[in-house]
Parts: sequence; structure tokens; C-alpha cells
Amino acid sequence: VLLFWGGEMRPSPWRVGLALAMLAAMGIIAFVMLPQRLSLDRSLVRKPDTESVEVDTGFGDRRPLWVASLRIIRDYPVFGTGPGSWRWFQGQYRQPAMQENPDYAHSDVLNLVADYGLVGLGLVVWALVGFFRQALRLARPNEPPERRSFAIGSVLAVTMLLGHSFVDFNLHVTANAMLLSAILGFTAAMDDAQARHRRVALKLWPRLGLAGAVVGVAVAAVLVVPRTSLAYYLNS
Repeated sequence: VLLFWGGEMRPSPWRVGLALAMLAAMGIIAFVMLPQRLSLDRSLVRKPDTESVEVDTGFGDRRPLWVASLRIIRDYPVFGTGPGSWRWFQGQYRQPAMQENPDYAHSDVLNLVADYGLVGLGLVVWALVGFFRQALRLARPNEPPERRSFAIGSVLAVTMLLGHSFVDFNLHVTANAMLLSAILGFTAAMDDAQARHRRVALKLWPRLGLAGAVVGVAVAAVLVVPRTSLAYYLNS
């Protein structure tokens, strides 16, 4: 990603070669220094009855959850099953061999579509398109260096978070979700040199009114916490 966002949109061959060499070196170091975490044995499964070794096509029990999520999306394609409801629906759709009761689908993308449907997915994609569009403007050569650096770093961070979200539930981790929100907000708040979007400062009373509305929404959301906690307690 840095090859295409760090300067020229069409990187020269020597830059591509240098990047590939660095990636190769990092891969070798990772496999040498972190054998337990990145071991190829983690992708193999030994059957206890025959002692035969096969490749783990379930990706660590993720595949049955992905299949169940796709079945939920098939039955609730437009608006989904409702916010945070995946764990309550997945038991009806997963394979009988899967006897665990996970909280998330091990894929933020499938989890999102199952909970909020294609409407929710469209809203999120729309927001991400706006982010990348803004970052592209800030990364142009006529922008100040500090803005370009921030835009490129933001794109790298968001790209890594989104890439991970296809195969895990990292955005259901509060710290990761807050980090993503902060990056999107900081990038959206930066002015571009051509001032396409004029900044308008709110006066005192509209600012206080907006702050009061945000606090009101937060208080209303807190009222949901006892019921949600009780649901988890009774389920356990």
C-alpha cells in the first residue's frame, strides 16, 4: 500500500524490487523468530482415529461460522437480524458438528452484514469511500508534508484493520474500534489545500446544544446496558 500512497501512483521498478526484498526479509525473520506463532503446523490437523495429517480447511473453526453467517444473510439480506444479534441466530444455521457458542463470526464483514444487512454494509462502505477520498486529497504533492504523512499513515492503518476484519473480529475489540474511529475522525477533520470543504465554526449555543444532544444519546444508550447484561447473565 505504501508503494502507491507514498509518492508516485505508478512506482518505479527499483521501488517495487526494494519493497519485495524487504517483505521477503521480514517474512524470513518472522518464521525464524516466531516459530510457534507462525508455524505451518498450525494449518495442519491430525485425525485421532487414523493419525493421518490433513490441511485445516476450516481455518481454525472459522469456516463453519462463515457458512452460518452467509446463510443468515441469505434469509435476512436487507436489514439483517438486528444489532448484536449474530450470536443468538448463528446456532440455527451452523453445522451440527460445531458445538461451541462463539460471540462473533470471526469475520467483521460477515458479522456486519448479518446484523445490519446490505443497508448497513452500504453505509459503512460509503463512509470508507469518503475516508479514502479525503486521504487521497491530503496525500497529493501540493499538500504540506505533515498532512501527507498523516494521510499515508492513516491509509496504512485503516487498510491493515480492514484486511484483518475479513478473517477475524478485531473491530469487536473496543480498543481497535476506538482506534479506527479516531483515525477516520482525524482524517475527516483535516483541511485540504484547495479548501473544497469550507470549515464553519459553530457559535456558543449551537455548540452547547450539540454537546447536550451527544450526552443525551449516551445516557439513553446506557439505559440499554442493564437489559443487555441481564440477557448475558441469564444465557450463561
